[in-house]
Amino acid sequence: MTKQWPIKSHSVDIALDIFCFTHQTDIKDVEFYKRELKRILKPSGLLVLSLASIKDTYYGTLPKVKIKKDVFKVTDPKINVRCFLYTKEGLIKEFHKNFKLLDFIETKKVGLMHGKKYKRVTLKFLFEKKS
Repeated sequence: MTKQWPIKSHSVDIALDIFCFTHQTDIKDVEFYKRELKRILKPSGLLVLSLASIKDTYYGTLPKVKIKKDVFKVTDPKINVRCFLYTKEGLIKEFHKNFKLLDFIETKKVGLMHGKKYKRVTLKFLFEKKS
């Protein structure tokens, strides 16, 4: 996801991101990812984005490094995978320049991580690309 996507500019009606953006853990990769979303989406195109919340009882309890207000970096010690955790406000700020929030849902359910049960808290956003 860190190289130009093989998708024609302004050709996509809707982009679906399920736990992909959260794993862009270098600031330059985060900015590239957002630019590519802006490039490929049609005017008023939609972005559906889902990621773990800072309140998730697996990721949220890991040691955190504060990147900026409402954004934290964690590393899953079992598989050595890094991710950024956002608050609702932090993620909205991350996308506000080019995307308008249309809807938001926070879900909570018990789920497995590495064979153990945790209260999983997921943030789900529906954004519209600004014209």
